[in-house]
Amino acid sequence: FILSLLRLGADIEKITAVELIKERFDKLKRKIPYATLENKNYLDVKLDMKFDIITILAVFSSILDENIQKNILRKAYDELDDNGILIIYDYDENISKVKSSYYSSVSFKELIKELKINKTCYSQYSRVYINAKIAKLLCKLNCSALIPFLQLLKIFNDRYSFIVISKPKNE
Repeated sequence: FILSLLRLGADIEKITAVELIKERFDKLKRKIPYATLENKNYLDVKLDMKFDIITILAVFSSILDENIQKNILRKAYDELDDNGILIIYDYDENISKVKSSYYSSVSFKELIKELKINKTCYSQYSRVYINAKIAKLLCKLNCSALIPFLQLLKIFNDRYSFIVISKPKNE
C-alpha cells in the first residue's frame, strides 16, 4: 500500500509505518529506507504528530482481544488530522465468517460503534471480482450502480472489505 502511495506522489519522508513482525519490518525497511519506521506494537509507539491518512491493513483479524482492537482503533482515530481519513482493510464477518485460534473475521459495524461517529463519516466497500470482459463492459456502460448489487452476490466477493472513516474538521 505504501508503494502505491509513493506512485501517487506521497513524500517518502512524511511516511511513518509501524510493523510488529520483524520479517515484515525488515522487508519494509529495504523498500522504503527513508520513511520513519517503527518495529513495535502500535499501542506502544508515541507519535507527536497528526496524520492525513492512516491505514490498518489486516490487523484486527489477527487480534482476538476486542479491547485491544478498540484501543488500536481509538488511537488511530485520535492521531488523524482534521479531515484525515482512516482506511481499514480486513476480513469482513458480513461476507465470510472466519474464525480460528489465530484469527477471526471483523465486525466493521462494531468497530464503527466504538468511535461514536456520525454515519456520514464512513463508507464501506467490499472487493468485487468479476470477469475482465464483464468489467470492461460495465465500464463502457458506466454501470457503477451495479457494484452494490454485485456485492450482494457472495460469489463475486472475497473475504475482505475496506472501510474508510473520515474525521470531521474540529471534532
